[in-house]
Amino acid sequence: MPTILLEVNEWTQASAWKWEAVVGKVKLYIDETVCDTPELKNVNFSVEMVSSDLLKPKYLSPLGTDSPFYDRIKDKWTDIKGKIFKIGESQVATKGKITAISIFRLGFETEEEFNPITVYVSVSYDSPEEDWPPITKLMQDTLDELKCGLKIHIEHNEPEYYPLFRSIPVEGKGLEYQWRQRYNPKVTPGADIGCALYLRRQGDNKETHPVVGTFGCWLEITRTTGKGKDEKQIVGITNYHVLRSGINGFRVGLEKTAENGTTPKHSTVLPPQDNSQLLEIDKNGFLPAKGKRFAEVEQPSRVKHNKSVQVPMDELESIPDPSDALRDQLDVLRERKLFFQNGLNLLGVPYLGSGFCLDSVNPQDLGRDETKRRLDFALFHPTNRGRIGENKIDTRPFSEKYLPSICPKNYTTTLRNMEMSMHDMEAGHHLYKIGAATDCTIGEFSCMKSTVELKDDKHMNKGNRYSEEFMIVGVSPSITESHAQEESESNTRKPFADKGDSGAVVWDRNGCVMGLLFRGQVPNQTRSGCAYVTPIEHVFGKIKKMDKNIKDIKVLPPRDERLGGRY
Repeated sequence: MPTILLEVNEWTQASAWKWEAVVGKVKLYIDETVCDTPELKNVNFSVEMVSSDLLKPKYLSPLGTDSPFYDRIKDKWTDIKGKIFKIGESQVATKGKITAISIFRLGFETEEEFNPITVYVSVSYDSPEEDWPPITKLMQDTLDELKCGLKIHIEHNEPEYYPLFRSIPVEGKGLEYQWRQRYNPKVTPGADIGCALYLRRQGDNKETHPVVGTFGCWLEITRTTGKGKDEKQIVGITNYHVLRSGINGFRVGLEKTAENGTTPKHSTVLPPQDNSQLLEIDKNGFLPAKGKRFAEVEQPSRVKHNKSVQVPMDELESIPDPSDALRDQLDVLRERKLFFQNGLNLLGVPYLGSGFCLDSVNPQDLGRDETKRRLDFALFHPTNRGRIGENKIDTRPFSEKYLPSICPKNYTTTLRNMEMSMHDMEAGHHLYKIGAATDCTIGEFSCMKSTVELKDDKHMNKGNRYSEEFMIVGVSPSITESHAQEESESNTRKPFADKGDSGAVVWDRNGCVMGLLFRGQVPNQTRSGCAYVTPIEHVFGKIKKMDKNIKDIKVLPPRDERLGGRY
C-alpha cells in the first residue's frame, strides 16, 4: 500500500490527539483531490505520522565504572529490577508481557557519555502501546527516588536465540567460504556446525536447511567407568538449540508477515509436536543413558556448503571457455563437493544436552535469587578422531579490526581453563569470541545482569520464565586505512554476535574460556545490540549434575600437554 509519511520533530503528551486529527485531514484531502483523478482513483493511500525520534539511529553502550553513580547503581540494581518488574506486573497492559529488563546508556549522541543511563524494558508485541504512558510515569518516579539520573524506556522487543536459519535456495550475504579456501578436516573453535539432515517445511512441503550455529571448543571429560576406573574422553560443545533441529518433533513453517500472512522465502521454527521426543527433551534435556538417537553433527554446515559450492558451480560451469583462474576455482569447488559426497562432513553424535527448562528463574524469585539462569548447551562425541583440531585461534584478524591495546596478547591464542569467574569481573573488561557469522569480535562486559525471557520456549510453560544473564556489548573497531572506506560510520560499535554465532565460547585476553554465548537482543534503532553469555562454570556444573559419572571437565589442552601426545 502506498504510504505518505509525515515526520515531526517533537512529540508531546498532546501529540496523540492532535496528530490523529492532522492525519485524518491529510487523508481526507488526498482522497478528495489526489485520488479524484482517472489515474489514481483506485489507489488507496495510507497516511502515517511519526516522530523523528523513531527514525534516527540510537547508540548503545554499557554502563562504565567512570560514571559517578556506578557504585550506587550496581549496589541497587537487583532492587531496581524487582521494583520495575513489580510495576509492570501490576498493570494490565504489561502484565506477563515483559521480555527484558536491562541497564545501559542509550540515546542519539555518538559520544556515548552524553547518552542517558537507561533502564530498558522490552515487552512482547501484544502489549498495547497506547496504555504505556501511566506505566512509564510510575517506573520513572521509582527511578527518580534513587537520584542517579536514570531514565526509563519501554518498547516492543524480544531477546532471541542466535542460530542462523536459511531456506532453499540460500539467500543473503555472509554465508560463503572464500573461494580459495579448502575445507579443513580439523575442526577448531568458531567453525560453523549444524545437523546433517534436511527438513520439510509445513505449509508448502519444501525442503529447507537445519539450524546453523558455532562450534565452541573441544573439552576433555574424565568419567568413571563401570569398573571403577577413570577414562578421558574428548567432546565438542555448542548450544542445545543448535542441535535441536536434528531431534524428532522439530518443525519448520512459513514465516508470518503483516501483508499476506506468510512469505514463501522465509522459514520459522514452530513449537514441537505434542508428545514428541523434542518436547520431552526441551523439558528435561537428554542423557547418554537414554539411548536416544539424533541426527549427526556436521561441519561444514550444509547451508554454508550449498551457498559456497553449488551456487557458484552452476554459474562457473555455464561459462563456455573459463580462464585459468576460473578453472582453479572450479577445482576447489569440486573438491569441496567431494568432501560432502564422501561423508567427510560428518563430525559427531549428540551426547548430552540441557534442554530449555533447566535452572530457570520464576517471576516471584526476581530480585531474590540471581544465581539461577537458563542453561543452553549440548555436547557431542566426535565419530572421526581425525577431525579433532586444536583449541588454538589465529588472532591476527583482531589486529586488523581493532586497536592493538585491546587485542589478544599473541598472534595465536590457545584456549584454556578459566582463572577468574564472570561473577568477579568488573564492568568494561574486554572479552573475545570467534563465531560462524561475525567471525572475530571484541566486546565490553557488563556485570549488571539483565532479566530476560525467551519466546522460543514458551511452549513448555504457560507462565513467564525469566533468567538472569550477563551482557556483552561489542566495541568500536579502529578505523584503519585498509578498511576505512568500508565503514559507513566511523567509531561506532559493531555487534559482538549475530545469528549464526550461537554456541561460541567467550574468552579473556589470556585465552581463558569464560562463558558460552547463546542469545542476544537488539533494541530498536540500534546496530550493535547486546549478547548474553552463561558463565562456563555454570555449564560445567550442570553437565556433572546430569551425568554423575563425570568427575572433571576442562578445556582440552594442546596435544603436547596431553599424556604421550595422544588423544
